[in-house]
Amino acid sequence: MDGWDTVHYDTRLVSVVKPYVTPEGFPFYAPDPTPRSIPYVIVALNKGLISRADLPKLRSPVSAVQIRHYADAAQAIRSSAKIRSPLLLDAAGEKYIEEARQNSAQLIVLPSGFRNYALLKGLSNRILDLNAPSLRIFNSASSLSGGKQDYFPLGPLETQLSVGLHVPEDSYAHQSEAIYGIVENASTTVNAVGLWGSASSLKENARVWGGFFNLDYAQRLSRHCPSEA
Repeated sequence: MDGWDTVHYDTRLVSVVKPYVTPEGFPFYAPDPTPRSIPYVIVALNKGLISRADLPKLRSPVSAVQIRHYADAAQAIRSSAKIRSPLLLDAAGEKYIEEARQNSAQLIVLPSGFRNYALLKGLSNRILDLNAPSLRIFNSASSLSGGKQDYFPLGPLETQLSVGLHVPEDSYAHQSEAIYGIVENASTTVNAVGLWGSASSLKENARVWGGFFNLDYAQRLSRHCPSEA
Protein backbone atom coordinates (compact mmCIF):
# COMPACT_ATOMS: atom_id res chain seq x y z
CA MET A 1 0.00 0.00 0.00
CA ASP A 2 1.42 3.34 -1.06
CA GLY A 3 -0.57 5.75 1.04
CA TRP A 4 -4.15 6.95 1.27
CA ASP A 5 -6.42 5.02 -1.07
CA THR A 6 -3.53 3.88 -3.27
CA VAL A 7 -3.15 0.11 -3.52
CA HIS A 8 -1.12 -1.89 -6.04
CA TYR A 9 -2.72 -5.32 -6.37
CA ASP A 10 -2.76 -8.41 -8.57
CA THR A 11 -5.74 -7.86 -10.89
CA ARG A 12 -5.74 -11.57 -11.75
CA LEU A 13 -7.29 -12.21 -8.33
CA VAL A 14 -10.26 -9.87 -8.83
CA SER A 15 -12.48 -12.73 -10.01
CA VAL A 16 -11.43 -14.77 -6.96
CA VAL A 17 -12.37 -12.07 -4.43
CA LYS A 18 -15.35 -10.44 -6.13
CA PRO A 19 -17.97 -13.15 -5.26
CA TYR A 20 -17.40 -12.51 -1.55
CA VAL A 21 -18.07 -8.78 -1.44
CA THR A 22 -21.38 -6.93 -1.54
CA PRO A 23 -22.49 -5.33 -4.81
CA GLU A 24 -23.09 -1.95 -3.20
CA GLY A 25 -20.52 0.79 -3.42
CA PHE A 26 -20.34 4.28 -1.95
CA PRO A 27 -22.09 5.40 0.21
CA PHE A 28 -23.09 1.90 1.36
CA TYR A 29 -19.81 1.07 3.06
CA ALA A 30 -21.41 -0.30 6.25
CA PRO A 31 -19.09 -2.85 7.85
CA ASP A 32 -19.28 -5.16 4.83
CA PRO A 33 -16.64 -5.41 2.09
CA THR A 34 -17.70 -3.56 -1.07
CA PRO A 35 -16.17 -3.68 -4.58
CA ARG A 36 -13.80 -0.92 -3.49
CA SER A 37 -12.36 -3.21 -0.84
CA ILE A 38 -11.30 -5.76 -3.46
CA PRO A 39 -7.74 -4.35 -3.82
CA TYR A 40 -7.20 -4.48 -0.05
CA VAL A 41 -8.47 -8.05 0.20
CA ILE A 42 -6.18 -9.10 -2.67
CA VAL A 43 -3.16 -7.52 -0.95
CA ALA A 44 -4.11 -9.33 2.27
CA LEU A 45 -4.24 -12.60 0.33
CA ASN A 46 -0.89 -12.04 -1.37
CA LYS A 47 0.80 -11.04 1.89
CA GLY A 48 -0.57 -14.06 3.76
CA LEU A 49 -2.70 -12.03 6.16
CA ILE A 50 -5.73 -14.10 5.16
CA SER A 51 -6.17 -17.29 3.14
CA ARG A 52 -8.65 -18.19 0.43
CA ALA A 53 -10.48 -20.24 3.05
CA ASP A 54 -11.17 -16.95 4.86
CA LEU A 55 -12.94 -15.34 1.89
CA PRO A 56 -16.42 -16.77 2.65
CA LYS A 57 -16.08 -15.30 6.17
CA LEU A 58 -15.40 -11.71 5.00
CA ARG A 59 -18.93 -10.57 5.81
CA SER A 60 -19.11 -12.35 9.17
CA PRO A 61 -18.58 -10.49 12.48
CA VAL A 62 -15.13 -10.82 14.04
CA SER A 63 -14.28 -10.90 17.72
CA ALA A 64 -11.78 -8.74 19.58
CA VAL A 65 -9.45 -11.72 19.73
CA GLN A 66 -9.57 -12.12 15.95
CA ILE A 67 -8.94 -8.40 15.44
CA ARG A 68 -5.86 -8.64 17.67
CA HIS A 69 -4.69 -11.68 15.70
CA TYR A 70 -5.01 -9.86 12.37
CA ALA A 71 -3.34 -6.74 13.77
CA ASP A 72 -0.38 -8.73 15.07
CA ALA A 73 -0.07 -10.61 11.78
CA ALA A 74 -0.17 -7.36 9.79
CA GLN A 75 2.51 -5.84 12.03
CA ALA A 76 4.74 -8.88 11.48
CA ILE A 77 4.30 -8.57 7.70
CA ARG A 78 5.16 -4.87 7.75
CA SER A 79 8.25 -5.36 9.90
CA SER A 80 9.64 -8.00 7.54
CA ALA A 81 8.79 -6.18 4.29
CA LYS A 82 11.70 -5.14 2.10
CA ILE A 83 12.12 -1.54 0.99
CA ARG A 84 13.37 -1.33 -2.59
CA SER A 85 15.47 1.59 -3.69
CA PRO A 86 14.52 3.26 -7.01
CA LEU A 87 16.21 1.80 -10.07
CA LEU A 88 18.18 4.37 -12.07
CA LEU A 89 18.14 3.28 -15.71
CA ASP A 90 21.63 4.38 -16.61
CA ALA A 91 24.06 2.05 -18.39
CA ALA A 92 24.66 0.10 -15.17
CA GLY A 93 21.02 0.01 -14.10
CA GLU A 94 19.56 -1.24 -17.38
CA LYS A 95 20.74 -4.79 -16.67
CA TYR A 96 18.40 -4.90 -13.63
CA ILE A 97 15.27 -3.99 -15.61
CA GLU A 98 13.92 -7.56 -15.67
CA GLU A 99 14.26 -7.80 -11.90
CA ALA A 100 12.34 -4.53 -11.55
CA ARG A 101 9.70 -5.86 -13.93
CA GLN A 102 8.90 -8.51 -11.32
CA ASN A 103 8.60 -5.87 -8.56
CA SER A 104 5.99 -3.37 -9.65
CA ALA A 105 6.33 -1.33 -6.43
CA GLN A 106 9.89 -0.32 -7.36
CA LEU A 107 10.23 3.19 -8.80
CA ILE A 108 12.03 3.50 -12.14
CA VAL A 109 14.07 6.69 -12.73
CA LEU A 110 15.09 7.73 -16.24
CA PRO A 111 18.30 9.80 -16.12
CA SER A 112 19.35 12.62 -18.43
CA GLY A 113 20.36 11.21 -21.82
CA PHE A 114 18.13 8.14 -21.55
CA ARG A 115 17.06 6.91 -24.99
CA ASN A 116 16.15 3.22 -24.68
CA TYR A 117 12.40 3.67 -24.17
CA ALA A 118 11.81 0.17 -25.53
CA LEU A 119 12.94 -1.11 -22.12
CA LEU A 120 9.78 0.36 -20.59
CA LYS A 121 7.41 -1.78 -22.65
CA GLY A 122 5.18 -3.84 -20.40
CA LEU A 123 6.39 -2.26 -17.17
CA SER A 124 3.78 -1.75 -14.46
CA ASN A 125 6.19 0.27 -12.31
CA ARG A 126 5.80 3.99 -11.64
CA ILE A 127 8.28 5.97 -13.73
CA LEU A 128 10.00 9.27 -12.97
CA ASP A 129 11.38 10.79 -16.18
CA LEU A 130 14.31 13.15 -15.57
CA ASN A 131 15.40 12.93 -19.19
CA ALA A 132 12.78 15.24 -20.66
CA PRO A 133 13.24 19.04 -20.67
CA SER A 134 10.48 19.10 -18.07
CA LEU A 135 9.71 16.82 -15.16
CA ARG A 136 7.40 13.96 -16.01
CA ILE A 137 5.79 11.42 -13.69
CA PHE A 138 3.62 8.72 -15.20
CA ASN A 139 2.57 5.10 -15.03
CA SER A 140 3.37 2.84 -17.94
CA ALA A 141 -0.18 2.78 -19.31
CA SER A 142 -0.51 6.55 -19.68
CA SER A 143 -0.15 8.41 -22.96
CA LEU A 144 3.16 9.87 -21.74
CA SER A 145 4.85 6.50 -21.34
CA GLY A 146 6.10 6.39 -24.93
CA GLY A 147 8.58 9.11 -24.13
CA LYS A 148 6.82 11.81 -26.14
CA GLN A 149 4.59 14.72 -25.27
CA ASP A 150 1.20 15.10 -26.89
CA TYR A 151 1.20 17.32 -29.97
CA PHE A 152 -1.22 19.95 -31.17
CA PRO A 153 -1.44 20.96 -34.87
CA LEU A 154 0.52 24.14 -34.12
CA GLY A 155 3.39 22.36 -32.40
CA PRO A 156 4.47 20.46 -29.29
CA LEU A 157 3.50 21.30 -25.74
CA GLU A 158 6.04 23.06 -23.56
CA THR A 159 5.36 21.82 -20.06
CA GLN A 160 7.30 22.18 -16.85
CA LEU A 161 5.55 19.27 -15.13
CA SER A 162 3.66 16.47 -16.88
CA VAL A 163 1.73 13.87 -14.93
CA GLY A 164 0.17 10.92 -16.75
CA LEU A 165 -2.22 8.37 -15.30
CA HIS A 166 -4.28 5.67 -16.98
CA VAL A 167 -7.05 4.03 -14.95
CA PRO A 168 -7.69 0.44 -16.09
CA GLU A 169 -11.17 -1.01 -16.42
CA ASP A 170 -10.68 -3.36 -13.48
CA SER A 171 -9.70 -0.61 -11.02
CA TYR A 172 -11.87 -0.39 -7.91
CA ALA A 173 -10.19 2.63 -6.37
CA HIS A 174 -12.42 5.29 -4.81
CA GLN A 175 -11.06 7.88 -7.24
CA SER A 176 -7.93 8.61 -9.27
CA GLU A 177 -6.17 11.95 -9.54
CA ALA A 178 -3.38 12.85 -11.94
CA ILE A 179 -2.42 15.61 -9.49
CA TYR A 180 -3.48 15.56 -5.85
CA GLY A 181 -2.65 18.73 -3.94
CA ILE A 182 -3.37 19.16 -0.24
CA VAL A 183 -2.17 21.72 2.29
CA GLU A 184 -2.83 21.29 6.01
CA ASN A 185 -2.82 24.80 7.42
CA ALA A 186 -2.24 25.45 11.13
CA SER A 187 -1.49 29.15 10.65
CA THR A 188 -4.08 31.92 11.04
CA THR A 189 -2.13 34.19 8.67
CA VAL A 190 -1.38 31.84 5.76
CA ASN A 191 -3.65 31.36 2.76
CA ALA A 192 -3.49 27.62 2.09
CA VAL A 193 -3.94 26.71 -1.59
CA GLY A 194 -4.02 23.10 -2.76
CA LEU A 195 -3.35 24.01 -6.40
CA TRP A 196 -2.29 27.42 -7.68
CA GLY A 197 -2.10 28.57 -11.29
CA SER A 198 -0.88 32.00 -12.31
CA ALA A 199 0.26 33.45 -15.62
CA SER A 200 1.47 36.94 -16.55
CA SER A 201 1.26 38.66 -19.93
CA LEU A 202 4.54 40.51 -20.43
CA LYS A 203 3.80 41.80 -23.93
CA GLU A 204 0.77 43.14 -25.76
CA ASN A 205 -1.36 40.32 -27.21
CA ALA A 206 0.59 37.68 -25.26
CA ARG A 207 -2.23 35.36 -24.25
CA VAL A 208 -2.41 33.90 -20.75
CA TRP A 209 -4.69 31.67 -18.70
CA GLY A 210 -4.39 31.34 -14.96
CA GLY A 211 -5.71 27.79 -15.17
CA PHE A 212 -7.06 25.54 -17.88
CA PHE A 213 -9.18 22.46 -17.23
CA ASN A 214 -10.61 20.27 -19.95
CA LEU A 215 -13.10 17.42 -19.60
CA ASP A 216 -13.52 15.52 -22.86
CA TYR A 217 -15.91 12.79 -21.74
CA ALA A 218 -18.69 14.01 -24.03
CA GLN A 219 -16.29 14.32 -26.95
CA ARG A 220 -15.00 10.77 -26.55
CA LEU A 221 -18.51 9.42 -25.98
CA SER A 222 -19.77 11.07 -29.17
CA ARG A 223 -17.24 9.10 -31.23
CA HIS A 224 -19.02 5.90 -30.31
CA CYS A 225 -22.61 7.09 -30.30
CA PRO A 226 -24.78 8.21 -33.24
CA SER A 227 -25.43 11.94 -33.29
CA GLU A 228 -28.89 13.22 -32.46
CA ALA A 229 -30.68 16.08 -34.15
